Amino acid sequence: MSHWSHRVVRQKHKSFVPGVEPEITYSIHEAFYDDGDTEPSVTLQPSYPQGETLDDLRQVLTMMLEALDKPVIEYDESK
Repeated sequence: MSHWSHRVVRQKHKSFVPGVEPEITYSIHEAFYDDGDTEPSVTLQPSYPQGETLDDLRQVLTMMLEALDKPVIEYDESK
């Protein structure tokens, strides 16, 4: 059985300028879990809060805040 949740993703952006440290960003993505997978698959683009009603929007924001209490996922470009 598969499911999804919001998760914080840490991404290291390559620097093309010698001597300049790569930029690190944190963003909230949707993470998808399939049975048997040890790591979730995450969306390429960060999620943004939206809903059809204010209550829907509040629920999405709550789920996004809960993602801050879960382990951070390291973004892997190879996946």
